[in-house]
Amino acid sequence: MESTFIYPRDLVPKLRKLWHLRVPPPQDALLDTVPDALLVRLMEVAYHSTFRTEEERRTRFRLLYSPCNVVEASHAGVTTLFMQDRPFSEGEISQLAQAADPARVAIGVSTPDTDDHSLCIWGLVDSGSAWYDFTSGEANLRGDLEFRTSLPSFLTILATEPGSLSVTCGEFTVMTLCGGRLLEPLDILDQGTVFNLLKGAIEQTCVELSVLYDFPLSKVQNVELVYLQYLKKVLQRIRERGHGGTLLVVPDQWMSLDATLYGRLRIKYACIRARAREMLLESLILNYQYQQLNAAMCNQSLIALEDYREVAALLAQREQIDAALSDSVNFLAGLSGVDGAVVITDRFRLMGFGAMVTVPSTLKQVLIAYDIWGKACSPISVESYGARHGAAFRFCESCDEAVAFVASQDGGIKAVQKLGEDVLLWEDVDLSL
Repeated sequence: MESTFIYPRDLVPKLRKLWHLRVPPPQDALLDTVPDALLVRLMEVAYHSTFRTEEERRTRFRLLYSPCNVVEASHAGVTTLFMQDRPFSEGEISQLAQAADPARVAIGVSTPDTDDHSLCIWGLVDSGSAWYDFTSGEANLRGDLEFRTSLPSFLTILATEPGSLSVTCGEFTVMTLCGGRLLEPLDILDQGTVFNLLKGAIEQTCVELSVLYDFPLSKVQNVELVYLQYLKKVLQRIRERGHGGTLLVVPDQWMSLDATLYGRLRIKYACIRARAREMLLESLILNYQYQQLNAAMCNQSLIALEDYREVAALLAQREQIDAALSDSVNFLAGLSGVDGAVVITDRFRLMGFGAMVTVPSTLKQVLIAYDIWGKACSPISVESYGARHGAAFRFCESCDEAVAFVASQDGGIKAVQKLGEDVLLWEDVDLSL
């Protein structure tokens, strides 16, 4: 709840604390033997590098802290080792950043063999599409939730905007520094008040699958996770586009209303598209059928040709529907490029885009929430935010059944919801899959 600015030197004790809270074993012990002085140097150089440009190009980069041989041992073939170590400096990072797309390549950093009290750049780490798939939502949705992204699980620092750093380990976001403020990602889409707004739609989907498609109740948990994964992927993709945007999620029953939603919005491009939800159901059903048939085949000493063909056909259908789901993620995220909000229902039916909030408001302040239930909060003036956030505040103030997600140009995702008489703002939504 601090209001003062935080600088890299102040981050080290917070990093250690959050690392143990957010990173699971055995990676939670990675920083135990790293001196504070090295972590301070790592954070300070990374921070100051974000303000540099190279031939008028912005410096965007990803640093990975680990010796080359350790990275290579766990991810064979991903490292490129320089013949000579390069100095760990702002100028070196700025130059290498132009050749190391942070969507797939990290700059490898560690202590040199001759001196364990300093840092050097030893080479590059090319993870292929793993980082891009994870951050942009390209990895396939799976009913069995097997996301095998092979993300390197080391201390990683991502910089996409001046003055902003995001510290991660594999798929776990530890903390984000943005505008001199420390943002701790909150998993409000997995539990809490925002999740509770979406819970009804998830339960309706479970009932529909069970009644209409004989989907087993033992697999209902998969429905919730795949549902939330799809929403996270849309938000990830909007964030990755880098221009900002707003996604409004409203109750599905509002589909029957006019495009103004009780006078709250003016949707420039009103439309109806329900294919995303249909594909999610189809993906879950196909995956269940595939698992059942594949398990039955594993218990057979001799597999019939017809069974083999059926399993292959189910797998092909599932991969096709997953590819279509990824396309729908890109489609929805692309709509955010038009001025105004994208409006969907809590069952992922598209209502339109280019939506402008028309409801008036006398709202003077919102509450920044520091926990998923909105119990620990501090007030902040609405004038501290721009027009995009202000529109989200006004919309949610007029309706406690909706939630707004705002993607800032600095790369963060915020969530807005009305709780009681207050409008709450979560400044950093955890989109970990």
